Amino acid sequence: MIKRLGWILLAIAILGSHVAQAASPGVEGNWTFQRDLDRLTGRDRCLLQSRVETIHDGHDDVSIQLVLTADALLVVTESNIDLTYPGIGLQVDQLAPIPIDRLFKKTMVVFDRDIATLIEEFIKGYRATVSLGFWPTWPKGETQSATFSLLGFTQAYHAFRACEDNTPL
Repeated sequence: MIKRLGWILLAIAILGSHVAQAASPGVEGNWTFQRDLDRLTGRDRCLLQSRVETIHDGHDDVSIQLVLTADALLVVTESNIDLTYPGIGLQVDQLAPIPIDRLFKKTMVVFDRDIATLIEEFIKGYRATVSLGFWPTWPKGETQSATFSLLGFTQAYHAFRACEDNTPL
């Protein structure tokens, strides 16, 4: 009886882990959505977030993450960003690079001018590469890049939109 109960509990645990994986958006955790504070507006909203990657800021390795709101794509880092570096911006696969629209609170860049086109590129794409420069780095360093997988973005984006559509304004 105890042995049989052990097998049943094992089967439930395995089944439960598969159900939990199927319920979470994204492939291997590349993209997830959650309700959290929108850093631009200060409101509680649905956010779609990439996996956290690491980038070198000239002194240390720091985290970098893409965060999609209903209105903008943010690139969030822990270091001050310097917009004077050459070649900074966002590139999806081999498409033309997208320049940064603006800086927010020194550690975030914002892409919000043509968010619909950017989302279309993410849905069709395989990877997004963010290139940034950091300050203070003396002497001035080189542009640093981090690459984010877009696998799982479409599935997570649909779940994010459903969450956002049900969000009271």
